Amino acid sequence: MVHIPADSTTKARQTARSAASLIQIRGLARIAAYVDDLLQRGINTMSIDALPEANVHTFDARGVARRFRHSAIFAAIGVLRSGETMRFINDHDPIPLIAQLNERLGENLTVTYRQRDPGAIVIDFGIVGLPIE
Repeated sequence: MVHIPADSTTKARQTARSAASLIQIRGLARIAAYVDDLLQRGINTMSIDALPEANVHTFDARGVARRFRHSAIFAAIGVLRSGETMRFINDHDPIPLIAQLNERLGENLTVTYRQRDPGAIVIDFGIVGLPIE
């Protein structure tokens, strides 16, 4: 999981930064302990579940230049097979994009919001009902 403390104090942000480095080095068990510690201390977190799941592929749109985003998203969705999901991470709710995807894929697209907070959107776009290749 990737955690971004919502607490605005400098000390909390510094702790989060140093702990995040430790988490990257020491693995997933440390992530759970770190999150539990933050929650017990009352520090709110935004969390994006980045643990590997079968047939779930993460697409973080925040790292793609705005002018290329829709093309990149359409390409990524286009290579998914039936039963696969693209976990889409963005900084805003992509309502026009969802409408475009629905137009292209119709009943073969499922849309599931996993997180819908200002500045933190996580959506699972699933593909269903396509012929197996």
